[in-house]
Amino acid sequence: MKIGNIVSTNEKGQIVIPKDARKALGITPNSFLQLILAGNSIIINPIKDVITTLDAESSYMEILKKTAGSWANDSWPKTRKRRRRIELNAAKRAKKLW
Repeated sequence: MKIGNIVSTNEKGQIVIPKDARKALGITPNSFLQLILAGNSIIINPIKDVITTLDAESSYMEILKKTAGSWANDSWPKTRKRRRRIELNAAKRAKKLW
């Protein structure tokens, strides 16, 4: 049975992640790591992508631009009526399954 790596802390409570673990997880110098306290354990996950607020807003705008054709010329009452019809049909199908 493999118990993993045993490491010790220094005076500041810091540990060194063994080279084979860093290599397997793709952890390089200046990598960001997520630390999760789980009971009496610490779970460490490398963070691959960081999405900033600016990135998220930019991504959202790109999605809106790509989907604009599907809703741009619809009137709200027409869209609301279509959605209601879809919801009613879905409810009828669900009742048939019972």
